[in-house]
Amino acid sequence: MFTHYASQLRAACVGIMLVCTSAASAGPIDLGFLMDSSGSVGTVNWALQSEGFSQAIEALPRNGECRVTFVSFASHADVIVEPTLIDSDATLASVQQAVADAPFLGSWTNTPAAIRLFMDTISSVGYQPDDHQLVNLATDGDPMLWFRDLKDETRTAVATQ
Repeated sequence: MFTHYASQLRAACVGIMLVCTSAASAGPIDLGFLMDSSGSVGTVNWALQSEGFSQAIEALPRNGECRVTFVSFASHADVIVEPTLIDSDATLASVQQAVADAPFLGSWTNTPAAIRLFMDTISSVGYQPDDHQLVNLATDGDPMLWFRDLKDETRTAVATQ
């Protein structure tokens, strides 16, 4: 399921790097990485997903033009990495370590909670609706919480953010 994902993530981050270095904006580009930590992902795919994201962000410029935020989600959502400007190799290494250290949660798939938490988190550092943002949502399944289908709630969370 996630086995070919790492190379796709690296390719996506090369594209993101081009956006970061060419976009003329008042502030940094916010890059959100929302990582499914539900039980169906399992520990092996969680590790693969974490490693893939860590490798992918290696392509980002270290000039402060990109700000990354990592959120993991299962029954609830947690911020793994608060909004962080990638402005040096040391900052990048710190973000990569935080992603590597994030625990596997192993429960349901509360996708709307992850979307809302990401938007609330970047809003707390001054994100404005006209600012640039890219969000990568990695999931293996349907949004569910305690046997309740969250597809409509996920669509609403995306539409209102």
